[in-house]
Amino acid sequence: MGNPILEVHTLCAEASMKVLLKSLGFNPGPSLQRHVTVRISSALAHWADRVGRAVVRIADANGPRGGLDKVCSIHLLLPNRAVVVVTAVATDYYGAVDLAVRRACRAVAHAIERRPRGKGVRPLFPEGDALLQGSFE
Repeated sequence: MGNPILEVHTLCAEASMKVLLKSLGFNPGPSLQRHVTVRISSALAHWADRVGRAVVRIADANGPRGGLDKVCSIHLLLPNRAVVVVTAVATDYYGAVDLAVRRACRAVAHAIERRPRGKGVRPLFPEGDALLQGSFE
């Protein structure tokens, strides 16, 4: 039994948001890397200027036994050092990534809406922003 392998891939290093993929115990391959990049980038595009970094961790919790054991956690760094962390578990990596991204979208919207709006603090979104009023499912 050797040490687990930690693969780290910088997927998207645009000026607005950096996406880092970390996989424990396996090489995610180009297909899964592309899936993570597309899902994160498109889902968080509305908040790309407010999300400084996204770290996506994927792992197989049970190893070769199978079952509901593919874990994806997403850590997002927001303004004022706020951090949003979501985790999802599914039977395959793609499903875990999709579920975690949906949860991350809702959590980021919630965190940004809760931002204090005191005197001299301008809102991040106009009051009638349709994206915040819709469902992210």
